[in-house]
Amino acid sequence: MSVKLNQFSLFTLLFGALLSSFNTFAQAVKIHEGPSFRSGICEPSISVDPTNPMNVYAASILDNFYQSTDGGITWTQEKISSPYGVWGDPCIITDGNGRVYYFHLSDPEGTNWSSDQILDRMVCQTKDGPQGTFTDGSFTAVNGKKHDKEWAAIHPTKGTIALSWTQFDAYGTSDENCKSTILFSESNDGGQSWSEPVVITEQQGDCIDDDGTSEGAVPAYGIKNARYVGWALNGGIYFNRSLDGQHWEEIRVADQKDGWTQSYPGFNRANGMPVTVVDHCESSAFYGRVYVCWGDKDPLNGGEIWISSSDDAGG
Repeated sequence: MSVKLNQFSLFTLLFGALLSSFNTFAQAVKIHEGPSFRSGICEPSISVDPTNPMNVYAASILDNFYQSTDGGITWTQEKISSPYGVWGDPCIITDGNGRVYYFHLSDPEGTNWSSDQILDRMVCQTKDGPQGTFTDGSFTAVNGKKHDKEWAAIHPTKGTIALSWTQFDAYGTSDENCKSTILFSESNDGGQSWSEPVVITEQQGDCIDDDGTSEGAVPAYGIKNARYVGWALNGGIYFNRSLDGQHWEEIRVADQKDGWTQSYPGFNRANGMPVTVVDHCESSAFYGRVYVCWGDKDPLNGGEIWISSSDDAGG
């Protein structure tokens, strides 16, 4: 059943039917097996090369990089390094020239949480194709605050890269004077440099790194040069948009009953943060439609996956 909520049509995605339809055609391939205790390997990201679908790239925390040149049948694994440190939250994307981008958190001194500099910037390392070597990396502006949970998107025709993430005044504190916001930056030169980050959210969260913190920012480009970012805060899913790249508007998409930090048996924490994508296929009947997808938890039925869509740029 569909309902209207803040200009968005809302419906539950029936994952069971989708998964059963794929089961006949797909086989799971184990890329990497880590320890079963503590955190292990998690937070995976994956990207297919649009210039050659046989090239597939993936990453996991803290510093793992994987690649396949046979469409995902076999994989190689390596550890990446950077002068600015590699501290998890990997995001892998590939552009229209076959360049691979590996975004991650920073740890410049290499001493983790004992360092005041940890999480001081967002880092972007690149390499050109499967035979390339990763650069040391470019980075966003360093401003004395903490930067976490980034994600990136590429404009399908212009090649511009959008990057959004959470900025903490101070990470993990309950100090009410410390706030969290969502930042946005772009690169017009293949990830070599980044624009001055701007705060795009009207609301501010706390800095605890929980439901009351502004997190889960994922950007997407619209069909008319619009920029979109979906994110979560205090039991709500939000959608910020800029139609001109300068001015931003904030829209509440839906309630998130259990917040973005959710608990399930066998998991320490499962994040229900939203993902935003746009239909860029010109032959599609839904060309330009914006989709926001997120996880939630019902006290009786357990985990849920929701999708919201808009045909007027979220308006």
